Amino acid sequence: MPVAIIRPNCTSCEDCVDVCPTKSIFRGVDRFVIDTDSCHACGICAQVCPEDAIGMVATEGDKEASPEKPAPEKGAGRPRKSQ
Repeated sequence: MPVAIIRPNCTSCEDCVDVCPTKSIFRGVDRFVIDTDSCHACGICAQVCPEDAIGMVATEGDKEASPEKPAPEKGAGRPRKSQ
């Protein structure tokens, strides 16, 4: 089963804490952490994160993790130059 991780770009806004149904996200010493024992990997935290600082990663034995917020395609959002 995938687990949620918090990346270094977390700004400590606490949006994820408010929506976690298992209350698995809490403030650590220098940043927020996720208790992987109680986390159900529902992905709600990743969906509400305004900084895209939460990701779902595969654990040993997983075929793949399915991130809730896929990375944007390279160059997405930039207008193309006319030729």
